[in-house]
Amino acid sequence: MSKLTWLPALVMIPLLAACNQGIANGDKEVTPEMDNVISTAIVEHNEPKFEKTDEQFEVHKIYGTKEGDGTIDVYLYTLYEGYDLATGDDIQAGASLPAHIQLKEEGNHYTVVKYEEPDDGSTHQSSLESIFPKKLAKKAMKDEGSAAGLDQDMKKIVHAWLEES
Repeated sequence: MSKLTWLPALVMIPLLAACNQGIANGDKEVTPEMDNVISTAIVEHNEPKFEKTDEQFEVHKIYGTKEGDGTIDVYLYTLYEGYDLATGDDIQAGASLPAHIQLKEEGNHYTVVKYEEPDDGSTHQSSLESIFPKKLAKKAMKDEGSAAGLDQDMKKIVHAWLEES
């Protein structure tokens, strides 16, 4: 094989590595405190958008994180649902979608400085691709329609709440 055949590969490998630099897979960089801040922000964001329920819950799947400029970008899929005691585990309100949350560490605490969801309808895919890194947007698109497999996690939380109430 000639040297010219290898030249494009030698140029592309470092370029591809640079494109993915800084994105951590999964939730290995998300602390329990960050996780709690994320869930609280999602519930607070969604609560006014839906009919009032006795309790609201949120579970999510982290696709990746990226740190930079004093902030941490978290790319995730969220399942938000509201329930009433009178109707048990019948969902009264809810949403499931990808989201981008930017956190800022202030002392020993985190605050949400940015919350983004992709548009609905015909601009959904392009909107998702504009707020997520490309490889994470593809993962999120695959999870749409199945709530990223978060249904069982939600059921456990809801049943625990019903047993306590």
